[in-house]
Amino acid sequence: MIYFILYLLAHDPFIIFKTYYQIFTKIDGFFNKLYYLAGWTLFGFLYLIFVNLIDTCMLINILCLEKGRQSEQVEEERTKSQKMTFYINKNVLLAMKQLKEIGDSQYILFHKQQNLQRIHT
Repeated sequence: MIYFILYLLAHDPFIIFKTYYQIFTKIDGFFNKLYYLAGWTLFGFLYLIFVNLIDTCMLINILCLEKGRQSEQVEEERTKSQKMTFYINKNVLLAMKQLKEIGDSQYILFHKQQNLQRIHT
C-alpha cells in the first residue's frame, strides 16, 4: 500500500508542471493566467494529495471487496459441496437399503424353494 501511495506521489510533480504548461498555453489573457496560476500554486498540491488519498481509499475498498467476494464464493462452494455430499450419501443409503431388501427377498425366495424341494423329495 505504501508503494502505491509513493507511486501516486511520484506523478504529482509531472502533474503540477503539466498543469502550469496548460495554463500558460491554453488560457487567454494575462489576468486570467495570473488568476489560474495563483489558484493552482496555492491549492494544487493540496488538491493532488486529496485525489491521491481518494484513489488509495478506492484501492483499499476494491481489495476488501474482492476478499469478501472470495470468502463468499468459498462459503458458497462449501455449501454446495455439503449439499452434494448429503445427496450422494442419501442416494447411497437408499441404494444399499434397496439392495438389502432385494437380498432379503431373494434369501427368503431361495429358502422357500429349498423347503418346497425338501417337501417334494
